Amino acid sequence: MSKKRAVKGSEQGDRRAARPPVPARGEPPQGVARRAGEFLLGTVFGNVVGRIARFYAAFYLGIGGLLLAIAWQSGPQQLLQAHQFAKLTATAEARIVESWLALDVALADMKDNIRWRAFTKASPCMVVEYEHGDWGTALRRAFCGNRFDFHESYTLHDLKEIAPKVPFAWQRGAAGFAQPELRLSRQALDWLAQAPPTETVLMGPPPKTALELLQRELDRPLDHALAGWVGPAQRISLALDPADPSNAMPAGFVAERRSAGGNWIVFLMFGALGLMFWSAGMRVLLGDIGCIALGMATLLPLLGLPWWSESLPRALRAVQTDVGSVFGDMIDTLDPLGRLIASEPGAAALAQGARLALPAGNGLYAQTFGRIRFAPPAAAPSSADAALAALVETVRAQVAAMPPIDRVSLFSRLQMDKTNDLKQAGLVFLPAAREALLDPHGDATVRAAAEGFLSSWVTQPVDDPYPDELAFAWRVKLYRDLTGLPEPVIANPAGWIVERAEKRATEKRAIAAK
Repeated sequence: MSKKRAVKGSEQGDRRAARPPVPARGEPPQGVARRAGEFLLGTVFGNVVGRIARFYAAFYLGIGGLLLAIAWQSGPQQLLQAHQFAKLTATAEARIVESWLALDVALADMKDNIRWRAFTKASPCMVVEYEHGDWGTALRRAFCGNRFDFHESYTLHDLKEIAPKVPFAWQRGAAGFAQPELRLSRQALDWLAQAPPTETVLMGPPPKTALELLQRELDRPLDHALAGWVGPAQRISLALDPADPSNAMPAGFVAERRSAGGNWIVFLMFGALGLMFWSAGMRVLLGDIGCIALGMATLLPLLGLPWWSESLPRALRAVQTDVGSVFGDMIDTLDPLGRLIASEPGAAALAQGARLALPAGNGLYAQTFGRIRFAPPAAAPSSADAALAALVETVRAQVAAMPPIDRVSLFSRLQMDKTNDLKQAGLVFLPAAREALLDPHGDATVRAAAEGFLSSWVTQPVDDPYPDELAFAWRVKLYRDLTGLPEPVIANPAGWIVERAEKRATEKRAIAAK
């Protein structure tokens, strides 16, 4: 029999062996049962062994990948970057023309879990535009920076860097306010628009979907207004190669990385251990495929070491989801502040993704903050406190000019928002309400609405000022101004808020002095 026919016969035999046993004509029932039992046992055993093998393969590959990533970052990466950045001898000033937060939602890993934030990484990205030398048209370059978990405390207004020494700024609207923008895949956005919220709200109508809850958490018009008026300029200094200015890099990042030195002892130690575990994992995963094939399969993935923080977690999850997720998160945290990916604008993370914009006053606070017409100041405020003072004065003047019916509607809506735990806009309306309450010649219904808003605002739960917030001193002042009102239901709680805020500030100064 020829070798070709023998192989064909073997393949047919394998296919027949994989089928459930068919009782032969006249075979006793005991034989049929025995053969069926053998088939089921073989199937179960094969699945169990396969899962165990994948688990151990992912475990060994994860350890090996982690150690090799440490080795790469401690030595060759430092050397390679120093070599690349040595050519960047020219400088150019660039303007930030796009900025967004890229949300990478690992829907495939979630299965039936609705806590999507635990499976989401956030990375700020921006596109800059600059000119250099004799190049006739402006050049554009994209940068995506630090990649962190997108937990509930992740805020947008205080994003000032995408990586150390790499400034970041949101786009500004017509009023000069910061306009944060999220970008995510269309599949992720559709999932959020249909999935139930992961948390319940304490007061007010509950959000119907995870997307509504996300918008509620991120809609902070006052913070975005302050961030726009006193935030960093929408400019960045770049370092570039005069012979190839299209591959520019942020100057601060280049200066920091150019002076960094490699640790070759760490490279050798972790590299050797990493190769040992990596080879063991590949042997478990691929089995006996021959020395040459196994060697090539083991070494070829190592060519992707510079990109392992992006690609290895996905590869490990394909082998074994749970183990891959654990080691993927560990690899992500090896150098969390050193991640900076430069690319063409269209190739940046989620550059073509679905957009979720959050302009101040256009969402949940459209009937309060959105009713005021703000204009950017002629000169940039000297501080966040000065910016808040300007915002407050704009609000006070426009509210005072409203007809009584509109003022009643405004204060009533502010009171309802506070009752529904929507507290991200009411602070700037406190002086306007205080003025209406103290006006002896004002409309009685306006005074009653203003009193209702103020008493509700200082009733627990309240929006206490914290020292780390923008315009902390002026936030405290706005509450202190309420302590002189003749209404104890307003004045007393306002005084307690001031006391708590001052105590926090004192504690922070004491800690800083140590």
